[in-house]
Amino acid sequence: KMFETLKILSAQPCFEYRHVAAALDVLGEKLSCFKLGTRASESLLAFSEALGPRIIMSRLREKTGNSKAPKVVVGALNWASSTVEEFGVECLDTDMMVAWGRDALETPNPMIKGGGAKLLGALHAGIGPSVKDSLAGLKDAQLRSLEVEFARNPFEGEIKAKRQVRMPSSVPCASRAASIPSTTNAPPPNAAVVEAPRADISAKINDSFLSNMNDSNWKTRAAALEELGNILRGANNRITPTGGDLFKALNARFADSNRMLAVTALNIAGELALAIGSPIDKVGRGT
Repeated sequence: KMFETLKILSAQPCFEYRHVAAALDVLGEKLSCFKLGTRASESLLAFSEALGPRIIMSRLREKTGNSKAPKVVVGALNWASSTVEEFGVECLDTDMMVAWGRDALETPNPMIKGGGAKLLGALHAGIGPSVKDSLAGLKDAQLRSLEVEFARNPFEGEIKAKRQVRMPSSVPCASRAASIPSTTNAPPPNAAVVEAPRADISAKINDSFLSNMNDSNWKTRAAALEELGNILRGANNRITPTGGDLFKALNARFADSNRMLAVTALNIAGELALAIGSPIDKVGRGT
């Protein structure tokens, strides 16, 4: 469920690399997980749509490269292979990917060798025989295994991307509002952005509310989370930075014994971060 929450956040115009950097390490390790691998892959693809696959793949290679678990390395290599079909090659760092695949081929672990060969095969389908120009010096046995992969992934011209990298929004998170239909009275492009006012919800985050957030009865905790969601919506999801007590109470719910409440808390935490906007960084450091 945390992965789903992160995917939702990645669709926001203000989504930046700093919002997801810490999660990339966890997602990279889960790519090889039987239960969570597909969700982790979809989350990384969603982040790649928002930020571009180059920066996501670079971080993934850096972190999984130090892993002592071969299946983690293979999971990362297989995900990298999938990006060729998903995004085409125009927005990929193909030189880095070829080097990654070659490094994998030269490891002693057969699983990692297979993952490297699969990555190079996917690149062959994307950029054609020119991929072989970077493979000089490989052993004959390695080259023969690659020829099998190349045959499985023939170059048939430019790959039509299934996904597109969204252009970064020029409007900062703090000024994001609901979509407004275009009209003939729209201001010129160089007009100053008028921000909607932010609401102060601190009076509603009182001792009674915080006590309910930590109550022993799960129904009371659930009601408090629902109330917080209603408070944010009542403020049009634009609030001034609030005190750290709310974040501490919300953070405690991430590990709630009731799994559904933990999921709800994660979703509301994302809504809260977006409602506060860019000041969330300073607020978060204090918790």
